[in-house]
Amino acid sequence: MNEFIGREIELKNLNNMYNSDKFEMAVIYGRRRVGKTSLIKQFISNKPAIYVQGVEATAETNLRFLSNAILDFEEPGRVNKHKTFYDFAEAFEEVQDIANNQNEKMIFVMDEYPYFAEASAEISSILQYTIDHIYKEKNNIMLFLCGSSMSFMEHQVLGYKSPLYGRKTGQFKIRPFDIFNTKKMLPQVNEEYLLAYYGITDGIPQYLSFIDQNKSVEENVQEMFLNQNAPLQNEPNVLLQEELRKPATYFSILSTLAHGKSKSTQISQAIGMSNGSSISAYLNNLIDLEIIERKQPIFENSPKKAIYAFKDNMFKFWFKFIAEAQDQIALERTKGILIGHYG
Repeated sequence: MNEFIGREIELKNLNNMYNSDKFEMAVIYGRRRVGKTSLIKQFISNKPAIYVQGVEATAETNLRFLSNAILDFEEPGRVNKHKTFYDFAEAFEEVQDIANNQNEKMIFVMDEYPYFAEASAEISSILQYTIDHIYKEKNNIMLFLCGSSMSFMEHQVLGYKSPLYGRKTGQFKIRPFDIFNTKKMLPQVNEEYLLAYYGITDGIPQYLSFIDQNKSVEENVQEMFLNQNAPLQNEPNVLLQEELRKPATYFSILSTLAHGKSKSTQISQAIGMSNGSSISAYLNNLIDLEIIERKQPIFENSPKKAIYAFKDNMFKFWFKFIAEAQDQIALERTKGILIGHYG
């Protein structure tokens, strides 16, 4: 089993919540691959817990998965896998019945909660009612709502218009590793290589796990980005499609930014968007996702002087070196892509 690295502060705060004498609801969110599920599984490893992960499917399918998670906890190794609760309300009430029979606080994890909510428009209202009228009455459940869609979690779970607004007792935005935890993940890598890997991956734990510490930076980049089946060959594109409408426009903006256009007017002209004000919404969405950042020169208050730059180093690397190499990758002609960079 791999050693669990980092997240000491999050684990400490989660344990404080768990040891309280009241109902707790932890909202955990952050970009894909940042380690949310690993953190949760580490936390629940020695505690009574029902864990279910939402899927991009119908409400009926997600209810079946939830039913299986609950019933498997009640009867480990059961043979009949066809029983499903009548609806989400019945399933949530069953969790309370199980908690009442435990000697310690029960943990109930709904991972990738946005998939549940997208499949069932009423689930957040049902969960709100359950929290207010059942879970808070007994104070023996710790509920986790976890999601990779940061915009959904911030607006549809944490936002004041959400039925769940005001119910969370803890909020955890999971961020990439810093350079120190990156070093813990790659203890055999020298300092020069470590900085290169940190820049390429932006400290995302799963991306770091793809690195072979016995190979050079160039070899690892080849295997991570430049083969047809490479795990990160199309990763930023996938992230954009998951988070944003009109991902093609965002792709064009980021590609333009990677090639030296840093002012909003320059970017809008480069991508053929004549109305300069129209691009502001797109740039602000990318800022909210922490892919880019807006920089204002010191002593300059005019918004026209502001420039935009990548905040996420993996996106910066990918759009600068990989995005326009897709044809070469498909033809397996990638040898020249890295010359002068990591050769």
